[in-house]
Amino acid sequence: MGELMTYGEIYDKEFLEKFGVYRDDVEEAELEKEFEVDVKKIADLCKIKVIEEELDVSGFCMNFHSAANDESSEYSTNTGKKEIRINKYEPLVRQRFTIAHEIGHILLSHEGISYRDTSYTIYKDLIERMNEVSANAFAAELLMPERLLRKALEKTMFELNYDTTQKFSDNDIDYLAENTAKKMMVSVESLKYRLKNLNIFR
Repeated sequence: MGELMTYGEIYDKEFLEKFGVYRDDVEEAELEKEFEVDVKKIADLCKIKVIEEELDVSGFCMNFHSAANDESSEYSTNTGKKEIRINKYEPLVRQRFTIAHEIGHILLSHEGISYRDTSYTIYKDLIERMNEVSANAFAAELLMPERLLRKALEKTMFELNYDTTQKFSDNDIDYLAENTAKKMMVSVESLKYRLKNLNIFR
């Protein structure tokens, strides 16, 4: 394994600011695996409880992430109590992204938004979509910070005998993404989306 890094070394200052009062604890914590962010450790540092339960898989992200009143959801989050409940039978990479996404909702304060305007309901759906987008962006950056992603990708290229200066075909990128995703314990789809957003191959 390579040198042990801290989370402060893999996240940029702007992202670290999103941790608020927990920033110092997160910044100083060590990355225990070379390329895998420990989302449960991050949750713990942010005083967020992660509870694994037997939940049905037919759920969706709850509106404003209030705790579910039934057992039909795949996961739910109570931002007031700072609790995330996940389905322990879901694939690990999905559980990890869900936890990262829900940490985003809690740290970005997506519950309890108040509006003086009585037209709140007109904007409710738009606000919820915006919250989902921002929580997804938070999760992608939490699990695949650019510095760590580039290091993992470089190691994958070295292991697979790729030249970093060569031109990469779509098949090359798919193959590299598949192997790098395993190192980072994320889905291939989310890693490919992150590569695209960071313009790493373009």
